[in-house]
Amino acid sequence: MHNVIKKILKNIESDTVYSGCTFYLDENVVYNIKNSHFENCSFRSSVCFGNLEMCGFSSCGFSNKVMVQIIKNDVQDHVFSLSFLTHLILYSPQNCERINSKLRTINLNSNDFILGPMNKLSSLISLNLSGNNIKQMPETIKELRNLEELDVSLNKLAAFPLYKNLPLKHLNISHNYLKKFPNTLLRYFRLESLDISNNQIRSIPSQILELKNLRQLNLSNNKLTTLPFELKALPCLRNVYLCDNLFDKNYQNYLCKELPHCNIIFTSSTTPLFLL
Repeated sequence: MHNVIKKILKNIESDTVYSGCTFYLDENVVYNIKNSHFENCSFRSSVCFGNLEMCGFSSCGFSNKVMVQIIKNDVQDHVFSLSFLTHLILYSPQNCERINSKLRTINLNSNDFILGPMNKLSSLISLNLSGNNIKQMPETIKELRNLEELDVSLNKLAAFPLYKNLPLKHLNISHNYLKKFPNTLLRYFRLESLDISNNQIRSIPSQILELKNLRQLNLSNNKLTTLPFELKALPCLRNVYLCDNLFDKNYQNYLCKELPHCNIIFTSSTTPLFLL
């Protein structure tokens, strides 16, 4: 075991005991370390760790984001309970019941996850469940009282439920099996961005006027021929993406005149991919 004391470092190594060190690490690098221990250390930049096998932290300070990227399934329980962990990225099936921390972001993209009780994740702000073949939204989402960003794109959803008191601001429900605009979405009054592109929606309800905080709306790749007149009354709306729908040229010109305060996009090359 190698000992490093009171050094300013830009890298981390396995089989090392660090005492009183200050780290300035590259946040674009995943640090896969084993059997290392940190005592009274300071991490001044964002850091992304691998599985942290047999690693320990004692009286350490973290100034920015702390991410753990888990690829294999045999992860030690202590990784899920690290009090300083803010972002968790999983690439293997996991049980969320093991997670007990102050996490702000969880990425379960393309994962055969088991979404158990989530009441412990009271600090969670962002959750990515895209690409999981989900046919029905998990009821446990309602336990995430501070959730602001939710990505459920690339699934098999034909509906979206109403989670009471969920403070969603950004919702991506694109690339699903929606044939109708879910009226439940109209109850998420705090929404600032809504991506419902790449579905089979034929109409947008006039009640969309209720989403007064909406700034970005992506309706691309649906089967729309018209939009509700009320869309022009949304005070914050700035970007509307309408590529690959069934609008004729005259109606496109009409929309541009009716929504002069909006940037309206009809060409797919400029359609954004909304990711959390």
